[in-house]
Amino acid sequence: MSALTAPRSTAQYGGSPFGVLPETFAFTVSTGVTLYQGALAVVSASTGTVQPMTQASSLVVAGRCEAGNGGVSSFAAGTQATIREGAFLWDLDPNHKPTAANFGALVYGLDDHTIGTNASSSSIAGVFLGLDPVSGQAIVLTTFFASLL
Repeated sequence: MSALTAPRSTAQYGGSPFGVLPETFAFTVSTGVTLYQGALAVVSASTGTVQPMTQASSLVVAGRCEAGNGGVSSFAAGTQATIREGAFLWDLDPNHKPTAANFGALVYGLDDHTIGTNASSSSIAGVFLGLDPVSGQAIVLTTFFASLL
C-alpha cells in the first residue's frame, strides 16, 4: 500500500469525555513530511517531532492525527498537529492480516493507515482488538502505552 496523499476519515471506537488520561497531545511536525488528518502518527525518539507512520523501528506510536483549527486537514513540517490516542480502524496489510487469534497482540505499521502482524523493521502501531464486521478493517488501540509493551 502507499502512504496517504490526502486526508482520511479514520473511525474511532469508544472514548470517554471523562477519562483520567489525556486523549490528545500537540506535536511539531517533522522536517520534510506532510501529516494528514486521519493518519497513523509516530514520534521520532531523536527529535520529539511527529510524522506519518513508516517502517522504522526507532519510531514510537502516538495516535491518529486530528483536524486542525478551521478544518485544516494537512500539516506541513514545523507546524503543530494534534494527535489523539484511542481505538481506531486501520487498513490491513494484505500479506500479514491479523485474525481473531491475534486478539491482544501487538500489530505493526506498514504506512500511515495500514497495519499488520509482521514486526520486521516496523514500529508498533498498537494492540489488536479485532476486525470491524462492516468495513473489515482492524480495530487497534493506538496509544503511547502500546510502545511500552
